[in-house]
Amino acid sequence: MTAPNVIGRLTLLAHAPTRAQRDAVFPRADEAAEETGLAQAALLAEVHALRKVDRLWTAPEVRARQTADALAVALGLEAHEDTALADLNVGDWQGRSLADLSAHEADAVGAWLGDPEARPHGAESLAQLRARVARWLEHGTAEGHTLAVTHPAVIRMAVAVVLEAPPRAFWRLDIAPLSLTDLRWHRRWAVRATGVDALTLPRPLRNPA
Repeated sequence: MTAPNVIGRLTLLAHAPTRAQRDAVFPRADEAAEETGLAQAALLAEVHALRKVDRLWTAPEVRARQTADALAVALGLEAHEDTALADLNVGDWQGRSLADLSAHEADAVGAWLGDPEARPHGAESLAQLRARVARWLEHGTAEGHTLAVTHPAVIRMAVAVVLEAPPRAFWRLDIAPLSLTDLRWHRRWAVRATGVDALTLPRPLRNPA
């Protein structure tokens, strides 16, 4: 459990964009990040908000690991995998779009959108994702600044957990690729900011050549 007297900061970074996101399909575990997005991710080490990071965690999927590795060298850190940060497992729906599923499996999609316990894809329910993310937050972050590269679904759920929001709040949160969510711990978790476009954040001024 997170120590009550620790003052900690947790920055959740959504992985670099993927083809699956552009095509609006559920990604597979081996879905890679796009090269242009990884190049942008490498630049984030220059952002003021990420210049003092004490530890770096990443989800195990390829797209998250690639994003973390793009940052690790510039930050002077090693990226450590944590399965608790893994993406929502949608089982048989991987590689399919919500539009396609709605056209052919409308009842299943309706159950999934309306019932957090539903698992029509045969894998992880939203309730199970919430429990997983809540456990990870409960064990929390060490003192200082932790950066965790993970997935939009995990970040959306983390915000919902911290705000003690009802399950339907998950669907009302929008997390874009390479956006930052800033959580702070001092006796309890609090949301400082969410969905911040990291590429627009201030960077140090460069001396002219």
